[in-house]
Parts: sequence; structure tokens; C-alpha cells
Amino acid sequence: KDLLVALGGRVAEELVFGKDEVTTRSSRDLQRIRILAHDMVERWGFASDVLATTAWLPADSSPELYTFPPKKHFASEHTERQIDDAVAALIHEAYTNCKVLIAANRAFLDAVVEDLLDHESLDANHLDGLMTKYHPTPLDALLPPETKVNPPAEPVRDVCF
Repeated sequence: KDLLVALGGRVAEELVFGKDEVTTRSSRDLQRIRILAHDMVERWGFASDVLATTAWLPADSSPELYTFPPKKHFASEHTERQIDDAVAALIHEAYTNCKVLIAANRAFLDAVVEDLLDHESLDANHLDGLMTKYHPTPLDALLPPETKVNPPAEPVRDVCF
């Protein structure tokens, strides 16, 4: 879910403006995605179908591990290639699912943008009204059965730019 959220801005830009017109605003999100996907594979065992169910990084590892190329290695070259492939697969799956969700909700996205341009901020009631109008189907019904989008623990109160 966190990968989907982090990819949302970039995917929305691609859908609205085209791949060739994506801005650099999402660069920080792309760094978060890389780190999160690596943590998912190397710390939390999200690739246990390909790699042994183990943590490939020590719990107290430093940020230097997230440099490219990494300064420290905790696995063989073969295992590191498998880790890289698993990370790429997680990101690709998240990107694909994010694109499906945003494309299916393009009218809602456009309505939010239009209302933000008119009002500068939207409260929860306004967003709820837009959701009811544009999105009567639960979001996770649009994803493959093995992928579910859970609502945030805390409701969104305001959206503004």
C-alpha cells in the first residue's frame, strides 16, 4: 500500500500529461519507493518465494547501504541480483496497480484538481461528497484479488497545495 501511495503523484502526472512530460516533483517519492522496496525484500522477507525467508540486512544498518552502488554487501553477487530482481518486481507490481486505480478513477482525480483550483483546500466532507459522486465502487474491488487497499487509520481531514 505504501508503494502505491508513493507512486500516486508520478502515475497521475503520467496519465494526465504523458510519460514525456512528467516533472521532477516525484523524485523524492521515487527515492522512498526504492528504500521501502529494498526494506520489504531485504529486511521483512517479501521475496521468500525467491529468496530464503531471512533478513539480508542487519537491523541496525546505516543509510550508506542505500547508496548506489551500495558500500557494504551482506550477500553473494548471485543473491544480490535476486534481491534486485525482487525489488524491481515489487515496484513494477505497485506501479501497475497504481496506474489501474488512478486510470479507473480519472474523473474523480480531475474533479479534485478542479475543486482545489477553485477552493485551494478541501475538507473531509467535500472529499466524501466527491467520492460518493465519482466512486461508488470500493477501491480494492478494482485491484487483483491478491492485492487489497486498506483505508488509512486516520481519515484525511484536508487536502491542499
